[in-house]
Amino acid sequence: MKVNFLSLLLLLTLISCKKDKKSETKKKPDVNVEQVEKIKNNTRTLKGEFIYSNGAAVLKTRNVIYGIVLDEEGLELKEAVDEVKENEYDMIPVLIQGKIIENPDEGWDQLVEVIKTIKVEEPQPNENIIIESANK
Repeated sequence: MKVNFLSLLLLLTLISCKKDKKSETKKKPDVNVEQVEKIKNNTRTLKGEFIYSNGAAVLKTRNVIYGIVLDEEGLELKEAVDEVKENEYDMIPVLIQGKIIENPDEGWDQLVEVIKTIKVEEPQPNENIIIESANK
């Protein structure tokens, strides 16, 4: 009887330990590539595709689309992107450090104040889809 009781106790102990490991792995936060690190003052490193058209700048990350504040640093990012883009509607991969703020006006829910442009990459040639009219 003691052997059965000890076996049952051992089995319950192993099962309860197994559940703890599963619950710990589920509690870990999901880390996004575009939000690599959080720095003081709510600044973040963001990776995404940048486009500027008709006076508006947008950063499309994997999960969120942000408007870009066109201050001095935002305009420097635009100029750096202009050097590598081939046409007006190219979306250029960039890595920036910026501060995410809520948009008080209409448009995007959140804006990014660019603090520093870290990297501007060449556009991927196969990712662009060009639709041409049959009537030329």
